[in-house]
Amino acid sequence: MRKIKRIDGFKPMDWNLECSCYDYAINYPEPINYVGEFSGFSGEQESYTNEELFERLFCDMKCLGIKIRKAKYNTKCRKREWKIALFVQKEDYDYHFMREDSHNSWSHKFRDEYPKRTDFKGKKIIDPRIADIGEYEFVCFFILKV
Repeated sequence: MRKIKRIDGFKPMDWNLECSCYDYAINYPEPINYVGEFSGFSGEQESYTNEELFERLFCDMKCLGIKIRKAKYNTKCRKREWKIALFVQKEDYDYHFMREDSHNSWSHKFRDEYPKRTDFKGKKIIDPRIADIGEYEFVCFFILKV
């Protein structure tokens, strides 16, 4: 398992196309299949409640040696920290993540695509809570620390 480092700005061409939004948000440069994979959860479940996603995320971060805490949009990151945002698609209970590359500059990635700083309307993502990413609805922010 590779060591996770704090993000270092927006560098879309550094990313493997097979990486997902989760890999990208936590800055893990290799493809993984689902939230909870690092901590040994099964990948057979096709949908998750918010509470199950939180549990899987917190367990993964513990296994990776990353501290995690819930945050607000205006929570400032300290040294070796970065902010991520979680979204869910209620219809089929898929999830999506974004990350803050620098203050008020957010990006996200879908599998088989390079990361981008714009939403589906082509607008730069400054506040993920109001970004248009289709059927996905904002859930909450987290701060990660290495």
